Amino acid sequence: MQVVTYGAVRDALFYSWDPIGVSHNENLHDEYDSYVPEILRMLNSGASSESIAERLADFERKLFCETSQEHRRRAAAVLIGLCRGH
Repeated sequence: MQVVTYGAVRDALFYSWDPIGVSHNENLHDEYDSYVPEILRMLNSGASSESIAERLADFERKLFCETSQEHRRRAAAVLIGLCRGH
């Protein structure tokens, strides 16, 4: 398993998850930075795709926006793929 970096998680959250739809504006690239450390810890400790998708749902509730379960699963798959070097 590859060690995942802060920058890789940050980019994945911004471009693949992006529940509030700001990824078109590079000036807002730091929008999800507060979630990066927890996702990074989860990934580096071998968390499942499902547990990451569930945590993304928790974050969305805090943001008062909710994407579909399928969207969260796709974002979680991208994040898990970082562990595999994809």
